[in-house]
Amino acid sequence: TTVESFTESFTNGTVKVFDGDNEVTEGLMCTNYIVKIYDTEEDLVTSYKAVVKGDVNGDGAVSVADVLILQKYRLGLEELSGAFYKAGDTNLDGNVSVADVLILQKYRLGMIELP
Repeated sequence: TTVESFTESFTNGTVKVFDGDNEVTEGLMCTNYIVKIYDTEEDLVTSYKAVVKGDVNGDGAVSVADVLILQKYRLGLEELSGAFYKAGDTNLDGNVSVADVLILQKYRLGMIELP
């Protein structure tokens, strides 16, 4: 999903996307981007961190790099937390397990869609 299509999908108020303090207006939505929702008066209503399923390295794409990070996490060689942990939980069971690694591998091979 692109930032443009994401922000345009909201009809009541305004949505802005940030990478840290910098507003993002184009490119892919990435895990850990900050989404801020404003009402029609431009008052901040809420904000949250974006989670893109499978995007555990925060580049907006689901690639071999993400599979490797999940494998390293399962081996105790890599840390995952917050939005990145949620992005790694591809089967939505609340845990990042070998099942999530297999789902990402199958997705990368075009065998399945991400839930």
